[in-house]
Amino acid sequence: MAPLDEPESLSETDRESRQTSLEVLRAAVKVVQDRSDEKTWQAFWRTAIDGLNATDIANELEMNPDAVRQAKFQVTRRLREEVGPLLDEILRDAGVALEE
Repeated sequence: MAPLDEPESLSETDRESRQTSLEVLRAAVKVVQDRSDEKTWQAFWRTAIDGLNATDIANELEMNPDAVRQAKFQVTRRLREEVGPLLDEILRDAGVALEE
């Protein structure tokens, strides 16, 4: 997960807001990870969070690239279901950017 701002540049209120957002995000990620099989989770994480190419991850995980993209889509959808429509706001407040 990539930070958007350095924590030192944030006010105390912003740091507290970021911490709360990170806690919500961690809880949602844990729920979704626990409900996903390992290969699906790895495909999501390596593409959405690490920003790696679906074809490279497909070779690494012995999947086809379309299956990797589908895994990313499914896990992202599950995260949205857990957190609701505020996922983008929570990600922003937490200083996290999902690779598109």
